[in-house]
Amino acid sequence: MNRRWWLIPLGFFSGLISSWANGISSGPQFLICLPGIIFGVALSLFFSPDVFFAERKRIKALGALIGFVAVSTAAWLAAFFGAMALMFAGSSNGAPPWMYAGIFIGGCIGALILSLGLALLHRFSTPKEVLILTITGGLLGVVSFLPGLNIYFLFPIWQAGMAAEIAYFYKVSLS
Repeated sequence: MNRRWWLIPLGFFSGLISSWANGISSGPQFLICLPGIIFGVALSLFFSPDVFFAERKRIKALGALIGFVAVSTAAWLAAFFGAMALMFAGSSNGAPPWMYAGIFIGGCIGALILSLGLALLHRFSTPKEVLILTITGGLLGVVSFLPGLNIYFLFPIWQAGMAAEIAYFYKVSLS
């Protein structure tokens, strides 16, 4: 099995840890960043062997990995605040359809920032792939909020789904 497909369970377990971290984020305000940090660290750990072997300068490679954690954190925060703004601007109680619109837009925002970060820091996304990742991010957000599911499904579904998309588009042979 090609190593890139290990991104899917990595994304799922990252999502489980992010769900747990999101539950404890009612403490200090900086803890709201944890889901983005966790997903960014998970993907950076996955990409680290390839980045270190591809880059001649180890400091530059380390900077790219740390930069991706920052991108992932920014993606989560932008997605969260974008979704909240749309949900509460459109409806006083955040009920459907504004809830689903907000979740879709939030998922798209997070996926767009994440895919642009991948394109800039790891140089493997084309504009078509960025568009597909962006739309997929929005759809994954909506799927994670279908009736019967709760907020704790958001991170495992979204992070595993995005990891699957990234694995699909990842062009470097990792066998």
